[in-house]
Amino acid sequence: MNNKTIRLFLERIGLFALRNLVWFLFITFFFVFSVIVPAFFTLEGIHFVLYVSSCAVFLVFGQAILLISGNLDLSIAQIAGLSTILTSTLYYRWFPGQIPGFLSVIIVCLIGGLLGAFNGFLVGKLKLTSFLVTLATYFIFRWQRYYFIERTIMAKELPGIFLFSGQYEILGIKMSIFIMIVFIFLLFFLLNHIRFGKKIYAVGGGPSAATRLGINVGNTIIIAFTLSGVLAGISGMLYAGYTNAVSPDIVDGYVFLSFAGAIIGVVSMSGGRGTIGGATGGTLLIIMIDVGLMLLDMNPYIRLTLRGIFILIAILIDKSRVSLINKILLPK
Repeated sequence: MNNKTIRLFLERIGLFALRNLVWFLFITFFFVFSVIVPAFFTLEGIHFVLYVSSCAVFLVFGQAILLISGNLDLSIAQIAGLSTILTSTLYYRWFPGQIPGFLSVIIVCLIGGLLGAFNGFLVGKLKLTSFLVTLATYFIFRWQRYYFIERTIMAKELPGIFLFSGQYEILGIKMSIFIMIVFIFLLFFLLNHIRFGKKIYAVGGGPSAATRLGINVGNTIIIAFTLSGVLAGISGMLYAGYTNAVSPDIVDGYVFLSFAGAIIGVVSMSGGRGTIGGATGGTLLIIMIDVGLMLLDMNPYIRLTLRGIFILIAILIDKSRVSLINKILLPK
């Protein structure tokens, strides 16, 4: 082997490691927690991590799609909460017993998609900055949650199918885990084998270049935000099943998890790069660390502080990773 062959081989290994860093971290932390927390390395412990991740991962998916498109959504957790609250209020207060239960699944996705489309219109058509737009809608959606809900809505007041996906089990495995797996494949196919997915990467890589390629940047951004909103609505519904109720603060505060999961999962904040597999790994890693610290009986305020530290580390990792990947890929 000559020097050039060795160099190319090492570059490929380096690219593989950088693009799959999250899975190396996941394996490392998994074995660490398995050693220091015996209860962690059990089928019940693994199932619980997957169960919690299956609710949170849809927020990370939504955020990842927007980051790939070169945007972000600070209101994504509020969309999840508000769409779940509006759907629940529709059933228990506005039209009790008048709407078929199966429609609740469609309604929560529809409301989430409409809220996401509103953000997308402001960003894609009016050319406003996604950070400022979603900062504003964060407060709008957040306080509308408390306006529309009077109290915690209990499970008996909701249609069973609305809680079905977050509670029902198949062979002892939560239904939401199967739903997560199905969406991993669906979104992977969408981003990698459908023309729209390629448009999202192109827009994130450079709107001007995407326009020259004949891509309608504004429409692509609107659709990306709409899809993100639908995924947020699904997340809210799964959390309703997880908690067996709908409270005013459901899914509140999870916007930071959506960022951390996506960024740690090798989704670049600069746009144009990222995978659904990486976003899944980032979610599993964060949830696993959170569960591990909880099993260690760590103070919840310390756990939340560490979550913030993880986000900071994720940003630093993202910056270093992008620089290293560019260094490897750019012509010598």
